[in-house]
This record gives sequence, structure tokens and C-alpha cells, in this order.
Amino acid sequence: RARCCWSAADGGKLRLFLGEGHGPAAAGPGGAREEGVWDVEPVMNRLIIFRSHDLEHEVLPAWAPRIAVTTWFYGVLEGATPPPPPPPPPLLSSLALPSPVTKDPRKDGVGGLEVEGDQSSPTAAAHPESLLLLHHNVPTSAHPSSLPPCSPPRRSLQVSEDHDGNSTIFVSIASFRDSECQHTVLDLFRTAQYPERLTVGIVGQYDAVEDIRCFDQAPLPLAWARRVRVLHMDWQQAEGPCLARHLAQQLWRGEDYVLQIDSHMRFRPNWDTYLLHCLQQCPSSKPVLTTYPTGYTLPNHVPDESRPTLLCPSHYGGADGVLRQTGKLLAARQSAPIACRGLWAAGFNFAAAAVIREVPYDPTLSFLFFGEEISMAARLWTHGYDFFAPPEAVVYHLWTRTHRPVRTAGKDEEHRQAKSASLARVKDMLRLPQANAAAAAAAATPQTDTAFGLGSQRTLADYEALLGTPPVVAERPGSTGTPKVPRQATLGGMEPSAFNEGRTSELLALLCGASTPSNEGGN
Repeated sequence: RARCCWSAADGGKLRLFLGEGHGPAAAGPGGAREEGVWDVEPVMNRLIIFRSHDLEHEVLPAWAPRIAVTTWFYGVLEGATPPPPPPPPPLLSSLALPSPVTKDPRKDGVGGLEVEGDQSSPTAAAHPESLLLLHHNVPTSAHPSSLPPCSPPRRSLQVSEDHDGNSTIFVSIASFRDSECQHTVLDLFRTAQYPERLTVGIVGQYDAVEDIRCFDQAPLPLAWARRVRVLHMDWQQAEGPCLARHLAQQLWRGEDYVLQIDSHMRFRPNWDTYLLHCLQQCPSSKPVLTTYPTGYTLPNHVPDESRPTLLCPSHYGGADGVLRQTGKLLAARQSAPIACRGLWAAGFNFAAAAVIREVPYDPTLSFLFFGEEISMAARLWTHGYDFFAPPEAVVYHLWTRTHRPVRTAGKDEEHRQAKSASLARVKDMLRLPQANAAAAAAAATPQTDTAFGLGSQRTLADYEALLGTPPVVAERPGSTGTPKVPRQATLGGMEPSAFNEGRTSELLALLCGASTPSNEGGN
């Protein structure tokens, strides 16, 4: 480990998980040793030899440049039965923050950023002893969060049996300077029926100095912290939700299903088995469960609301012509998943993990907010996927953004140009004539390749017919002539009596179209 003049403030220790019963806390050679854990200081001319496939390990966050030379030796002790050769483990390292991000993550894997946690297999536990997810050696039944108990208590989702054996779930989260992310991760483990089947991948975009509040309130029990993979990213390198969600997908390691959520959510008990059960009920070979959930409020007030919401077209944004969508509260719980006609929510969607391979997030759509969901919906549907809303409320979303900073594209000309180019590429994919020559030229630049384009199983014309309205229209800034969404389309194929119209939940306080450019936080 090469680091001359190292001090404790520099961080970057190598943490070895020795397991239970390995002696009391002590000052071991080269670092502090606690029960089951040994932190080794990265000083110059130190050699560490251990069996990496037997001894779980991680590198703690580094606040100064850190260099490590890692080599794997393969062999068998004399007289021992040779085990099956494991795949070479990746180099785990921490970068000094802020960390750079490359401009083309499609070529550079996860954008040149380093990932904490064991990346070798879907069943291997990751160990992010990081700023994002500090862990305590506490039992998983304990509630280490500083939040007050959820009020009112959430009603458990009822599933008669485990419908999908030992299926694993990868939870994808993109977080931008969000103090709620830590509580979201703790809550999803705490409310799952089988937390040991979950793996979480987080792209944490944050300020290492100012955002300490984002990490120190809800430490995870060690058994859960081992199941989290974290990619650290300086917030100033953030380019909106599409890049962040693309990077989060790179943390997938073969789990059976994927749940993509926002970083500010709460969950009903047994949500994991309930979603698996609902997915099997969907009359489609490629179903996706998705909706805009009902809202919760800070610090931890989750409403006693179990009725579902359905995504429906709302109106067009006059400045960009992109179709907005909203979540409408249904009048009653349903007995089966509800068909959602062509709309998809980025902040809550659940599907078989093949969707990551077939329809990956486009990392080139910098600073795109309005346009993210409709473009993904069109891509997914033309690849053969169908959308359904769960028959009951499963998760809850924090719709206010007052607790966190947001990333905008309005303060920098380069960012504004990148956002315009991203919107132009989406409109080009959706076959909308460009408003001007500059937009057309932007759309013609090395654009979404076939991996990030429409599918061939269904046509775009059929997708528009399913929606009942075009996904985008021509821009008419400041004009009253923007086309209206037909009334029948705003009902999402349902009768008016199906909705709880006349009452407003926390969810309906936020229509996507009500957001302003200053609110385009992206995650």
C-alpha cells in the first residue's frame, strides 16, 4: 500500500471482515482491530497477504490520493482439495473526492468512478463502510434510525406464500445530495419479508464536506450494509438522472429482478414478495410494475392509504412540447394489477432484470428531466414490455424537494446546450420534426445508438395510439395554442368513476407539469 506521510484524516484504510469470535477490540499491527473487523492503515511499504475469496474486505473512503498495487496468486496447499477457481475479484479502491467522471460511460464502464462493495457475484455481499451507509454492529431487528416511528403504522401487504422461491432483487437508486437516501435504504431492508435476498446499488452524488447530514442518521446493521454497493460521485460532476441511473445499472450483478426507485421513499411491510406476486399476475410475458406513488411527509409520516395510483397523461409542456403525466388515485383497491396505457415512472418500476440488458438507460441524455420517462416508456413498449400499476399502494414517495438541493441546467451555458441536445435526441427518436436547424443538428450528432433506441417488436405509431395522444408535440413557448390532451386519454383507459376525483392526496399536489426548471433535480 503506497501512501507516504499518511495520517488518520486521509482515510482509505483497508477493512478486513474477520467474522465473529476473532478476539476483543485491540490495537493490532498496522491499525485498529475491533470485534470481527480489522482496519489496516495504508502506509508506505506495507504488504498485506490474505485469501480474498475467503476474507471479505473493502476500502474505506479516502480523502487524499491513495495508490494500491494488488496481485492475486492462485494455487492449492499441499494435500488440500482444490476448490473451484473463483472469478478474479475486481480491484476495490477509493478515490480522493471530488472524483472525476468521464464523458462517455458507455466506453468506460461506470464512468471512471470507483465502486465500493464485492462486485463478483449476485450472491456475494457488498460492504460499503462509506459515508453513505455507515453501519453499526447491531442486530437487524434493531431500529438505529433517528427518525420517529412511522405514524400511523403501515399495514402489511398480504401474500399467501412465497411465489418466487429464492429470487433475488436488485434495488437501483440514484441519489443527489439527499439526506433521505439513508432512511430509504434502511426502510426497504426493514420492511422486506426477505431482506437477505436484496442487493442495493447506489450512485451517491454529494458534497463530501457539506452533506454529512446525508449519511450519519440511519446507519445500517452490518448484515444489511454488506448487501449494498455504492458508487461515489462529486455532485458537481452530476449530469442529471439519466447518467446517474445508467451508472446505477452498472452495479447490477445478475440478480433476478430489478426495482428502480428514487432516493426518498417508504415501503409497506412485505413489499418484496408482494411485488413478485403482482408481477406474476400480469397478463404479459414482459411486464413492468410502475406508478407515481402516494406521498409521505417529513420526518416520517406515511399516510394510511392503501389504494393504488395509475399513471395517466396530463398535459404538454409549452416550453418543450413533452407530454406530462400524473398519478391518479383510484377509488378502491383492485384485485389484480391495472393495465397502464403506455406510461412509465422512473422513480418506481419493477421488472425482471433482463430489462437492464434489453433497454439500458441512455447515459448521453445529459440534464434531461422532462423527456426521461416518456422516452424510456416508448423504448420499453416497442421492445415488447407492458406496464401495470400494483393493485394496492406498495411504496410512498416524498414529493417535496425542500429538504435537499437540486441540480439545474440553467446556470451554465454548456449545461443548457447539453440539455437542449438531449431533448433534441429524444424528439428525433420519437420522430418529431425539430423546431429549428440548431436542434436538428444537435439530434444528428453521435446520437443514441441501437442499444439506446426504439425496439422492433412494436411500432411508434401503435405506441401513440395506445397513449391516445402524441408523446411529444411541437414547441410553442408562451403560446396558448399548445395541443390539449384528449379527455379520454387523461383517464388512462378507465372510466371516470374509477378514480377518487374530488379528493386530493399528497401525491396529487405534484403534477409533473407544475415543476419549474429550477426544480429539475433529476433524482
